[in-house]
Amino acid sequence: MLSDDPNSNVKLSADILYFVFSHTDQPTLRNCRLLSHSACSVATPSLFRRLRLSAAEGEAERFLHVAQNESLRCHVQKIIIDTNVGGGFEYRHNASYVISRHLS
Repeated sequence: MLSDDPNSNVKLSADILYFVFSHTDQPTLRNCRLLSHSACSVATPSLFRRLRLSAAEGEAERFLHVAQNESLRCHVQKIIIDTNVGGGFEYRHNASYVISRHLS
């Protein structure tokens, strides 16, 4: 059931929530995780089913956070890698990055 509050009038089964959440965009899914513990447990698999890794600043850290989190990485089924960096970008060819043991 959606509600963790016994006085709530809203009662939806996990199956119905899963169906609705599977057709919902990412920003809405993030918000749905805040509704209740029940909604969070149903929305989380849909939210983390597909991850996008782009060259934008902070994206690698976000990706690694999910990869290192056991309760999130188990939901990942597809990783989309966007290599477009836009104009004016200079590669930092001498920079080094620590690769997680889960990714190597």
